[in-house]
Amino acid sequence: MTRITTALVTGAAGLLGQATARGLADSGVEVHALVRSKDQAFRDDIVFHQTDLSRPLGSSALPERVDAVFQLAQARERMR
Repeated sequence: MTRITTALVTGAAGLLGQATARGLADSGVEVHALVRSKDQAFRDDIVFHQTDLSRPLGSSALPERVDAVFQLAQARERMR
Protein backbone atom coordinates (compact mmCIF):
# COMPACT_ATOMS: atom_id res chain seq x y z
CA MET A 1 0.00 0.00 0.00
CA THR A 2 1.24 3.49 -0.88
CA ARG A 3 1.56 5.96 1.96
CA ILE A 4 -0.06 9.36 1.45
CA THR A 5 2.57 12.06 1.86
CA THR A 6 0.80 14.97 0.13
CA ALA A 7 -2.96 15.53 -0.05
CA LEU A 8 -5.32 18.09 -1.54
CA VAL A 9 -8.54 18.83 0.37
CA THR A 10 -11.34 20.81 -1.27
CA GLY A 11 -13.96 22.37 0.96
CA ALA A 12 -11.40 22.60 3.74
CA ALA A 13 -13.31 25.37 5.55
CA GLY A 14 -16.35 23.15 6.08
CA LEU A 15 -17.00 20.74 8.92
CA LEU A 16 -15.85 17.59 7.11
CA GLY A 17 -13.08 19.38 5.24
CA GLN A 18 -11.58 20.83 8.42
CA ALA A 19 -11.72 17.49 10.21
CA THR A 20 -10.11 15.74 7.24
CA ALA A 21 -7.37 18.36 6.81
CA ARG A 22 -6.60 18.36 10.55
CA GLY A 23 -6.48 14.56 10.71
CA LEU A 24 -4.17 14.33 7.73
CA ALA A 25 -1.86 17.04 9.08
CA ASP A 26 -1.82 15.36 12.51
CA SER A 27 -0.68 12.17 10.73
CA GLY A 28 2.26 13.96 9.15
CA VAL A 29 0.75 14.45 5.69
CA GLU A 30 1.57 17.67 3.79
CA VAL A 31 -1.91 19.14 3.31
CA HIS A 32 -2.94 21.63 0.63
CA ALA A 33 -6.39 23.00 1.37
CA LEU A 34 -8.67 24.83 -1.06
CA VAL A 35 -10.75 27.59 0.55
CA ARG A 36 -12.80 30.52 -0.77
CA SER A 37 -10.91 33.00 1.40
CA LYS A 38 -7.51 32.97 3.09
CA ASP A 39 -9.39 34.23 6.17
CA GLN A 40 -10.63 30.64 6.52
CA ALA A 41 -7.11 29.34 7.27
CA PHE A 42 -7.08 27.58 10.62
CA ARG A 43 -3.60 26.04 11.01
CA ASP A 44 -0.07 27.10 10.21
CA ASP A 45 1.04 23.61 9.14
CA ILE A 46 -1.53 23.44 6.30
CA VAL A 47 -0.99 25.24 2.98
CA PHE A 48 -4.14 27.17 2.09
CA HIS A 49 -4.97 28.06 -1.51
CA GLN A 50 -7.67 30.66 -2.09
CA THR A 51 -9.81 29.68 -5.06
CA ASP A 52 -13.36 29.70 -6.39
CA LEU A 53 -14.18 26.20 -7.62
CA SER A 54 -17.08 27.51 -9.70
CA ARG A 55 -14.47 29.02 -12.06
CA PRO A 56 -11.71 27.37 -14.11
CA LEU A 57 -8.73 26.58 -11.92
CA GLY A 58 -5.24 27.44 -13.15
CA SER A 59 -2.57 24.80 -12.55
CA SER A 60 -0.45 27.36 -10.67
CA ALA A 61 -3.09 27.31 -7.93
CA LEU A 62 -2.36 23.66 -7.15
CA PRO A 63 0.63 21.73 -5.85
CA GLU A 64 2.64 20.02 -8.59
CA ARG A 65 1.95 16.52 -7.24
CA VAL A 66 -0.42 15.00 -4.67
CA ASP A 67 -0.97 11.42 -3.58
CA ALA A 68 -4.66 11.84 -2.75
CA VAL A 69 -7.53 14.26 -3.33
CA PHE A 70 -10.37 14.60 -0.82
CA GLN A 71 -13.25 16.30 -2.67
CA LEU A 72 -15.41 17.70 0.12
CA ALA A 73 -16.53 21.00 -1.42
CA GLN A 74 -20.18 21.66 -2.05
CA ALA A 75 -21.87 24.21 -4.28
CA ARG A 76 -22.93 27.41 -2.56
CA GLU A 77 -25.82 27.85 -4.96
CA ARG A 78 -27.90 25.35 -6.79
CA MET A 79 -26.39 24.53 -10.17
CA ARG A 80 -28.62 25.26 -13.15
